[in-house]
Amino acid sequence: MDSFMRINNVVAIIVTYKPNLESLINNIINIKKQVLKVIIVANKSKNMKYLDIIRNLDSDRKIKIVVNHDNLGIAAALNIGCNIAIKRYDPEWIITLDQDTKISLNAIKEVLKCYNANKIKNVGIIGLSNYNIPNKRPFIEVDRWMTSGNLIYASILNLIKFREDFFIDQVDYDFCFNVKKNGLKILVYCKKLIVQHQIGNKKILKSGKIVYFEPPTRYYYIVRNSTRLCLEKKLKPSFYLKQLIVYTFKLMRVRGLTVVIRCLAFGFYDGVFNHMYNKRKILFK
Repeated sequence: MDSFMRINNVVAIIVTYKPNLESLINNIINIKKQVLKVIIVANKSKNMKYLDIIRNLDSDRKIKIVVNHDNLGIAAALNIGCNIAIKRYDPEWIITLDQDTKISLNAIKEVLKCYNANKIKNVGIIGLSNYNIPNKRPFIEVDRWMTSGNLIYASILNLIKFREDFFIDQVDYDFCFNVKKNGLKILVYCKKLIVQHQIGNKKILKSGKIVYFEPPTRYYYIVRNSTRLCLEKKLKPSFYLKQLIVYTFKLMRVRGLTVVIRCLAFGFYDGVFNHMYNKRKILFK
């Protein structure tokens, strides 16, 4: 039987932190039908009672819950989940998901079936698209893709880890750079939209226009970590500037110039001087 017909070659990892419970439960119910195991890596928050509800969903024993002693960030949580997946379940693929990522039914089977049929070699990541990509071929090759909704070829995780000093944001870009550096391809499945994932917070302005923006703490991490990547020549300066301009104007419309300047200044300073710690977040609440 071909690998795409079996669920025992894929393990899902979902990192949680203060999740929307209804959305998370629906996503777990959906994804566990498609994989061998769902590993929930819960970064500690004040209210962890939602984990008891998740445990009650595990009548088929397909869910494993790991509780971190603190909020360790997305990168450390992913590394923990990936290590457990490889050591205990020996999957061929690992799919990484955010707590609010919605994935279509049978999406994994469909993507891997198409991938196997095309016989593409040296692939490290298959990204599942969350927006329409006009293309005649089922896959396109890219330089980078977001972590949520990624099928990662499990064996590469023995060589490449998620960058824990970044805590959150730009972790995916660093990981993708290292995948490419090791001579592996990053593909995106674009035959149809099979993932839904909201990026940032949503706010309706007085004009009635909807703006999706990253809150100040997240904006700080984006500035800091992308500055670090640019200095390390892992991001092109043109992409770095374009990214900062987009995030800057979105946040400015919601929180104003003072907050933006404060985040931008601290983020740039810490990125240049490699101050990779998480205490700055108290400045931007």
